[in-house]
Amino acid sequence: MAFSSLALKRFARVLILSILIRLGSDGNKWFSRNLLGLIRVGFEPVRWTQAPPSITPYKYGADAAFCISIDFDITKESRRIPNALGTRAIVELAEKYNVTMTWAICGQAAAEQPNEIGLIRNSNAGHEIGIHTYTHLDMSLPSTSPELVKSEIGRCFEELNIKNGVKTFIFPWNKIGHFETLSNLGFTTYRGADRKLRYPVEENGLWNISPLYYVDAKSEGASKLMKMYVDLAIAYRSVCHIWFHPWSVVVDKDDKFARYTLDPLLEYVEREGKKGKVWICTLEELSTYCQVAKETTITTLEESGLAEKFAVRSSQPNIPETEVTIEFMILEGKAVESVELDGESTKFSVTEDNKRFKVQVPVGAHERIVEVKFR
Repeated sequence: MAFSSLALKRFARVLILSILIRLGSDGNKWFSRNLLGLIRVGFEPVRWTQAPPSITPYKYGADAAFCISIDFDITKESRRIPNALGTRAIVELAEKYNVTMTWAICGQAAAEQPNEIGLIRNSNAGHEIGIHTYTHLDMSLPSTSPELVKSEIGRCFEELNIKNGVKTFIFPWNKIGHFETLSNLGFTTYRGADRKLRYPVEENGLWNISPLYYVDAKSEGASKLMKMYVDLAIAYRSVCHIWFHPWSVVVDKDDKFARYTLDPLLEYVEREGKKGKVWICTLEELSTYCQVAKETTITTLEESGLAEKFAVRSSQPNIPETEVTIEFMILEGKAVESVELDGESTKFSVTEDNKRFKVQVPVGAHERIVEVKFR
């Protein structure tokens, strides 16, 4: 029986991912890096060694983050109908499984397909709107000036009726450049060009949320493989960042491919999210969480055998209030009786080993006080 080149490559990826998932983050880093290199994925081990009390790497104490970025552009006439079909299918699936996504909008495409833009913005899944320039501009060309970049983004804002507040920029063709201009315009987040298994990294003055897998026509029947990328991120406490175009998940002007390929993935992600394994988020939410975690300190104010008090404060008082997950230790031989946040009772969750507990704390301009009572 003959196997196609695509089938063999997919089999090899499944085999490699199976080995990596079994090894997990405690396995040999050199071996993991070289195995990932065989499937053209970079690897930077997550080094999160802060002892409690500390902010967890991902919200709710999840083992990994899952995010999807979608490039809404029409660079060829043949992609116009597939783009519309794909957008509708993706929006419906996102609502079905409550998966929020980052949509990087090309202003020119938005002008041509306003109905599809309306579906995205009015979706109850709560999607993030990012920017993808107006004309799908190559940001790496020497002829691309800062003034042209500003003009393109300004036109995109005007088309989308946005004044400010957009944080995510997705480079057309993933060709990067003009980071200083983007930072001055208020952007904080981008998708890098290289596929990597890692935690978000500050690069060029913005947070780089590295992609892990691209979905296109070659992904037909690859639902198992895509779910394994989710498991890989969980095993290595990393980010599973999937990206595609609306038109790249439509074959022969039929959205069945989009539905049959993405449905099993989103169903799996929703299930793992409910288990607390993954935090489903937009690129902006992930980068904001990372920034706040970086700038927040937790100080022990009082400590006794039956009670502890902590102060949670940000070194940047002007940041928007953001909820983070803080993990605390449970005193040996004790159990948590109650937790108060700024003098009011608040919810907490105890880890399976009964050694730690987690609390959601809004961090912003004001100091927060967490008081814990044990029994």
